[in-house]
Amino acid sequence: MERREGEEIHITPEHGSAGGVAPAAAAWPAIGVDRIRWGAIWAGLLVAIATQMILSAFGLAIGLYSFTAATVGGVGGINWSAVGLWSAIWGLIALFLGGWTAARLASSPSLANGIWHGAIVWALTLVLGTLLAALGITGVLGFLPSRVLTTPGITTGDVINTSWGFFIGSLLGLGAAIWGGAVGRRRERTEEEARGA
Repeated sequence: MERREGEEIHITPEHGSAGGVAPAAAAWPAIGVDRIRWGAIWAGLLVAIATQMILSAFGLAIGLYSFTAATVGGVGGINWSAVGLWSAIWGLIALFLGGWTAARLASSPSLANGIWHGAIVWALTLVLGTLLAALGITGVLGFLPSRVLTTPGITTGDVINTSWGFFIGSLLGLGAAIWGGAVGRRRERTEEEARGA
């Protein structure tokens, strides 16, 4: 039997009560109660980081192969623009999957809850990535190009371009995580689906 939010149920003494009336437990809490599922968010964060690491390793393997082939051919060098573009693409994929995971594990049918879970995964990933970059571990999450941070003689233009890239990339990452959260939320079953199951 299906219960609706706010519906009253009668508790009998054999269930541990003196026979009073208590509100039915809702699948999701009422307004004003914490709707964030931190276990789901931590899982989404781990999925985002793991995906980013795997795709970064794949990109690094391809990049090193390209560098070796170019050096043997006498040309030498890596196309850093292509590396940056691919880093951005797999970063968006990782954030989408992290947002999707968090929303799916939160088990909320609410679009707003899915979006919030995705946004919080993005925020934690951004803060963690920035902290790791500040500590010099830039290759792990791929947020800040390590060559800009470690190259001597950086110009003001380099810093400005990197800042704009970080800003735009962060907003795109937020969009990817929110989209993942919106897509990953559990949808309420329609009456036709419930009858067919």
